[in-house]
Amino acid sequence: IIFFILTVACTSTLWASGNLSDQQVQQIHEEGWLLLSQIHRDKSGLEKAIKLYRKAAAGSPTHRDVHWKLAEGLFKKAEATDNADDRKILYEEALSQSRKSLELNPDSIEAHFWIGSTSAKLAEMVGTFSAIGVINEATKELKLILEMDPNHRFSIIAGAALAAIYSQAPWPMRDLEDAEAYAIEAVKKDPNLSLACATLADVYFRREKFEQAQKEAERCLSLSSPSYIWDAELYNWPSARRVLKQIENR
Repeated sequence: IIFFILTVACTSTLWASGNLSDQQVQQIHEEGWLLLSQIHRDKSGLEKAIKLYRKAAAGSPTHRDVHWKLAEGLFKKAEATDNADDRKILYEEALSQSRKSLELNPDSIEAHFWIGSTSAKLAEMVGTFSAIGVINEATKELKLILEMDPNHRFSIIAGAALAAIYSQAPWPMRDLEDAEAYAIEAVKKDPNLSLACATLADVYFRREKFEQAQKEAERCLSLSSPSYIWDAELYNWPSARRVLKQIENR
């Protein structure tokens, strides 16, 4: 017990003095990731993870990874927030943190990913005309990731995100053919990525390829080991079920 108290006291002192080592930052990141990976079972872990990431950012503000990790937590909190104004504030902070990360490391695939993903979410919250410029920034960042390292885990997610953007964007940016191509490639690279298969099912439905849409939605729902179980349970499986319902009701 005494050792635990001393450890906590020393860690708190380091946080307060802004003197976190790389090892301590990594430990915080691992603890935060563990909390985020369980948010489908315990949503309180989301706030705990964000608190940890804020401490890392405050304790080591020039570390190349702390800001995009905080952005990831804020993004996930925004997704889980019902109030539109509060959600927008969270996305804007996530975007700001992502840009800070990019300033520290211009080659950060993670920073580019969260800039692109957060911009896409903000585009959904503004008017059609205003959204076009924001969508352009989102697609630019996500496509850049694919060029930097097409097999990086965030690149594969970026492909699925691009599919979602091009299938849902307002005219004249909507392009279901490109959306299908991006989704198929993402599924090919990671068949267990629930975002990719749920998006592909939705794109097939929008293209009136109902048999393929049903098959992909059912495959999505049958995944025994999705790459990101929390996203599957909270968002992607419900999306796949909606596609099946739409097919049933058409």
